[in-house]
Amino acid sequence: MRYRFDGLEPPFPCTVGDTCGPGAIRWISNVNRTELQALLATFRAADPVYPFGPEAQVWKVAGKIFAIVGEGPGPQQVSVKCDPELAMDLRDEFPDHVSPGYHLNKKHWNTVLVEGLPDVELMDWIEHSYDVVVASLPARMKSEIAAPKQTSQPDS
Repeated sequence: MRYRFDGLEPPFPCTVGDTCGPGAIRWISNVNRTELQALLATFRAADPVYPFGPEAQVWKVAGKIFAIVGEGPGPQQVSVKCDPELAMDLRDEFPDHVSPGYHLNKKHWNTVLVEGLPDVELMDWIEHSYDVVVASLPARMKSEIAAPKQTSQPDS
């Protein structure tokens, strides 16, 4: 499965200038903060916290950060963890949208300007960030995250 966004379609249809033929997936992102947060919430065991104050919503899995959503004024941004080589490649390929992580380890983090970025790219980068963090977890934690949630049975 390419995405973990069960039942969540990219929020915007193809627009003029996009490749939108059969089998093509290309949306231009105008994802707002609420939609971005809803997307992040689809990841297993993902929890939002505010350790840096109200300007930055931090998304963690098993206590480790995989995304930081800027909540201040200005264009929507999200910082994501990345394989170091891929981080550099993305900065070269998308210079208007991807920069070294703001106040983060620039080798491992990119800050992404969301507006005008293809949704598919944004989704891939968020998923990659989540996967990088989960891959670094101990095996026991990985299996806990992968396990289906237990539902309580009503008393008989």
